[in-house]
Amino acid sequence: MKSQISIAVGVIVILIGLLIGQLSANKEKMAADIEKSLVVNTTVPVIIETPAKATLHNAIVLHGTIRPENEIPILSKQQGIIIRKYKKTGQSVRKGEPIAQIENEILQKSLQSAQANYAKLAKDVERYQILKKNGAVASQELETIQMSLRDVEEHIRSLKDQIANSTILSPVDGIIAADYVEEGQFVMTGGQIVQIISGSGLKLSLSTAESDVLMIKKGQEVTVKVSALAGQPIQGIVELISPKANNLHYYIVDITLKENNPDLRAGMFASAELSLTAKDNDIDDIVISRKAIVGSTKKPYVYVVKNGIAQKREISLGSYNDKQIVVRSGITCQDTVITSGQINLSDGFPITILNK
Repeated sequence: MKSQISIAVGVIVILIGLLIGQLSANKEKMAADIEKSLVVNTTVPVIIETPAKATLHNAIVLHGTIRPENEIPILSKQQGIIIRKYKKTGQSVRKGEPIAQIENEILQKSLQSAQANYAKLAKDVERYQILKKNGAVASQELETIQMSLRDVEEHIRSLKDQIANSTILSPVDGIIAADYVEEGQFVMTGGQIVQIISGSGLKLSLSTAESDVLMIKKGQEVTVKVSALAGQPIQGIVELISPKANNLHYYIVDITLKENNPDLRAGMFASAELSLTAKDNDIDDIVISRKAIVGSTKKPYVYVVKNGIAQKREISLGSYNDKQIVVRSGITCQDTVITSGQINLSDGFPITILNK
């Protein structure tokens, strides 16, 4: 009996020893895993390229919208309620043809009253002139009645103008591109009634940054591609470069389209490739990807790789296109420039090159 108890106790002791050993091994493994998890990758992964000498093709691609050459907003010269619309969007209109009618019944009644008053005052003036010759009235009384007649005459002229302005007429031949009012709607003086497209010519209107506008010239030939026409090239010419930038410091450039394509419509999205007339192009230019540039255009810099370390290098820039840029000073063709990963870099950071 005692022998059996001794054996059982021995087995239990052995099992406890094994358990303690396993727990200890697990603890050491967990500590090692934790230590590994605390190890931080101290290098920054980057992509590099080598600067090359080349002649940069200076061209930019700008996007804009096809517009009619002549868009005329028709504004109301009179306030009141629209009682009739003669024309709607898409309909053609001739010069002098009515577009809409503003209610003028009160003006018509006021005109009738003023005309009746004028007739009465005209007779009074004739009567006072006769009385004046006979010395029956003073000159001042005649002048007063004559002044009243002139005031009524001016009032009649004003009422006629208001009545005429209540009929909104088209100043040109064209097509109603958009109408902005409905019958029964009250319009204010200066409110827009319709937009008229006059003529068949089309233009591409786009915006360009101040850094490019000085290299675009009026009269310059341009290739335009319209998305809806499967990128079919259309020739155009720079017709207008706005002399003043908008609030976002962009300049408006209008390109007149030389081809009259029947499938082309106002409102279509298009792009234009404009060659920039930069004077600093040279076959010995050092050219790099624009993705390598860090900082502003006034204080640009790049990161170059030296012995596995990123070094900040200030540079000066020349002309550029949508993908590449000329570097005038700061780097050579023997340098290696970082084009991706700069957001995580500072001067002196160790790096790992991903595209060796």
